[in-house]
Amino acid sequence: MAAGFQVVYEDLGDMASAFMTESTQFAGLRPRMAPAPVDGGEATVNAGIAAVLSLFASLNAGISAAMEEHGTKLRECRDDYKENDADVVALYNKVIEEA
Repeated sequence: MAAGFQVVYEDLGDMASAFMTESTQFAGLRPRMAPAPVDGGEATVNAGIAAVLSLFASLNAGISAAMEEHGTKLRECRDDYKENDADVVALYNKVIEEA
């Protein structure tokens, strides 16, 4: 690791949890972001309203999925750091025993 750089496992875990929780919360907003379309009085207007609301629903789904993916990657990053640190300690102990 670079000088002065320290990985804080709990911080990575907290960020992962925050992303996962907030992705669920954001996904829960989907019905409010894309309510049932109203009647605009004309088929073309109705189609336009439905298309915009469908786009909002798709954007919400994409953003919440991306947030969940970031949470998963942060959790994997934390786990990888812990595993690598454990491997380094084990290697160090083995080298010291054999020296």
